[in-house]
Amino acid sequence: MKDNSIENWIFIIAVVIIIIFLIILLLTAGRVAGANDIPIITEDLDPYTLKTGDILGVGYKHPFGWFVSGWTGSVWSHCGIVWIDPTNSEIFVLEAAIYEKPYKGVFKIPLSTWIRINKNHYLGLSRIKGKPVDPVALINAFEERKKYVELDSYNWRWYRLLYKQPYFEETRTKYTCYELVVSVLQDTGVMTKEYACSSYFPTNIMEGEIQLTEGYYLDPPITINVSQYNQLRELEENKNKKGKGCLGSVSGTC
Repeated sequence: MKDNSIENWIFIIAVVIIIIFLIILLLTAGRVAGANDIPIITEDLDPYTLKTGDILGVGYKHPFGWFVSGWTGSVWSHCGIVWIDPTNSEIFVLEAAIYEKPYKGVFKIPLSTWIRINKNHYLGLSRIKGKPVDPVALINAFEERKKYVELDSYNWRWYRLLYKQPYFEETRTKYTCYELVVSVLQDTGVMTKEYACSSYFPTNIMEGEIQLTEGYYLDPPITINVSQYNQLRELEENKNKKGKGCLGSVSGTC
């Protein structure tokens, strides 16, 4: 009888867990279905119009993106910052993500590689306007964070993302991708230090719903089409093999 009682309790607990999981799944599915904030305006990407401080967003079409959309109610599940090297005009994206080696964790990645990896997902661009963002200050702020910050995976500490809290100097070493973006913008002086970096989601960043300092503002996001860019890149790679041409400013190779 005692063994049967234990088995019954195990069965009941398993059923409760399954029911809770199904409820969460249904609620998440509802939020994903309502995540209809994909920008109406679509433009072909012209990398040479990008500026340091522009925000690139990704709406992932795989399970992780679906999960984040359920969490935030937005198509945007990831974002990074455009940085243009002032010494040679090479274009990079500063971000925290898990891609192919060596791009895992916190890193700067050539724009062309970033596009190749993310081209099959929703891609968005929010352009920084007003004062130019200092590329030296931006990369210094990023490199300083990179010294001790790692990419955070889903865990119980994500409760911090459910509410806003006043700004404070972080002691954590685990950041989500968008917490890194907010922290770097705050450290650079582009964004105010009114709220902690955990107080925002990618959609808030993409939509310009962040407190920027005087002289800066973000344009509403647009969807970017990179198919034409990829075709040009393929042509350029073929030329490079023959010793002709170089898209070094976007590929970080020249």
